[in-house]
Amino acid sequence: MVEGEHELLVRGGKDELEHGRQIESAILALRQAPAERGDRECSQRWRAMMGRNMFAAAEVERIRDLLRKKVRATSSEQKAIRASLRRIGFFITDFAITMDGFTMSDFDDLVEHGEITVSGDMQQGPSRPPSITRAGRVPPTANRVRQREAGVVLPDVLDRNMKVVFCGTAVGEHSARRGAYYAGPGNQFWNILAEIGLTPLRLPPEQFASLAQYGIGLTDLVKRRFGQDDILSRADFDVEEFKEKIEKYAPKAVGFNGKKAAQLVLASPSVEYGLQTDKIGTAALFVLPSTSGAARGFWNPRYWFHLARFVG
Repeated sequence: MVEGEHELLVRGGKDELEHGRQIESAILALRQAPAERGDRECSQRWRAMMGRNMFAAAEVERIRDLLRKKVRATSSEQKAIRASLRRIGFFITDFAITMDGFTMSDFDDLVEHGEITVSGDMQQGPSRPPSITRAGRVPPTANRVRQREAGVVLPDVLDRNMKVVFCGTAVGEHSARRGAYYAGPGNQFWNILAEIGLTPLRLPPEQFASLAQYGIGLTDLVKRRFGQDDILSRADFDVEEFKEKIEKYAPKAVGFNGKKAAQLVLASPSVEYGLQTDKIGTAALFVLPSTSGAARGFWNPRYWFHLARFVG
């Protein structure tokens, strides 16, 4: 018997434990089954996930209630809470690198971004308590794209002759709320920077400005709006402004965090990971697997190590 199962037997009875085993068995079968759908990416994403990303309204409320209790729960209580979440079919590790810091607010962000779908009468997602509700929140019919009346969502981190400037498409809502780059649930950006040796340790997202001292820059193609790529219009992406920045600051390399930004800059619907033949000014261009938690199923750090070796 693995750790935590005895507690489940006491708390929930043998029927709950057997139900959990049935779920895990079904998930294992799904991950091992050959792909039968034509959509290869969809198949890979589901193989990468342990649980589900579609839940009924009642299940969403139950998940939120468990995550609310998890914040103040003891170690043993947290094990029982995680077991209850798994029985529903929600695995925190599908969306976050660590389970410890995952909160109800993070779950609500996943719902807002469409990474978790709510069936039934709650398609617009669960309501948030007033303490975490954005002022001036627009209705779902506006596609949840926010626009600030003045200024950019996050400032660039740019200086002349940097080793590398990382470029994404747009700041996500979670990052915009925290006022920091790559701060969404499960984003691996700050972990991979430390892993490949570009930073001496894992920096918290709020210290993004300190990357300049390591010769690392940050920017996005969309500077004055934020939200998911698929709900931003083509006019939001200022490719020419981005190219002007790179030509002005002349980093050794540009690292596109995901293919979408590279496709727009290179004006090509098909790009491959790794070093590109094109340049912007003197800057070499690398296309890297996205660090987003939503792209977890396609994660491959190999290309990030290639970039680190190139910039030295």
